[in-house]
Amino acid sequence: MTTSGPEVILGEPGLRQVYSLGPINASTELRLDTCGSRGRIIGGLLSTTGAWPWAVAVKDKYGSHYCGGVLISSRHILTAAHCIEHPDLADRLPLKVTVGDYDLSTNEESDSRTEWVHEAFTHNQYNYPTLHNNDIGVLVVQDEIDGGSDVTPVCLPSAQLDLPVGTELFIVGWGATVYKGPVVNELRQVKLTVLDDSRCSDVYNEFKADRMYCVGDLVGGKDACQGDSGGPLLYRDHDGKWYVVGVVSFGSQCGVAEYPGVYSSVPFHLGLINWALQNS
Repeated sequence: MTTSGPEVILGEPGLRQVYSLGPINASTELRLDTCGSRGRIIGGLLSTTGAWPWAVAVKDKYGSHYCGGVLISSRHILTAAHCIEHPDLADRLPLKVTVGDYDLSTNEESDSRTEWVHEAFTHNQYNYPTLHNNDIGVLVVQDEIDGGSDVTPVCLPSAQLDLPVGTELFIVGWGATVYKGPVVNELRQVKLTVLDDSRCSDVYNEFKADRMYCVGDLVGGKDACQGDSGGPLLYRDHDGKWYVVGVVSFGSQCGVAEYPGVYSSVPFHLGLINWALQNS
């Protein structure tokens, strides 16, 4: 593994290369006409195989799941910066990603694939231990992922996307179902709502309304939790296409109504994300 340290600055939008395993020889064909489509309709908290074909499990080099991500092209995964650049990861790089999987404890899914992360980037103004501002990153694999019908990239939104208070969104992941509990093997889904920014600014000094979403459940009990970090906040438009509008960033405890979840805004960081798609 070659590392240039986290001070290598790439591109105008401000990408920092955290590590690289060497030059990437592949090129990426963005198949935007097929993004955001899925073949199954589901209900309830437990998902089903193939229901979220862009869901990604981010793992350390030993294969342990610790974060979520979302496939945005055949070679690029969007996640949180703190899932890439964190002191706890110092001896656990390079990373792996698993796509097309539903149950992480089995190998039964025919479309499941695990790939090494060849390059990892974070926003160059993300600064651990500040953690929360510009908490966005991109992972790149060497070869294109073609996992069949159960592996499809999600769509990216427009930079002008507006999500009014009350908009229904979904999060998916393998995170814990109770605060400080273990991560789970089976992919789960939760429906949440866009809340007024004041619900987050009142309890989190770090909340910045221009680049973060305040999302939760008014009565509590539904939330992202440990192991869901970096996972996608998903929006379905009137045509039935799915878009990633945010990534799980931070919160306090899990499922407590007074402490909503905070998500890094994809529309705000779209320039950086598009640069990564075209240049890595």
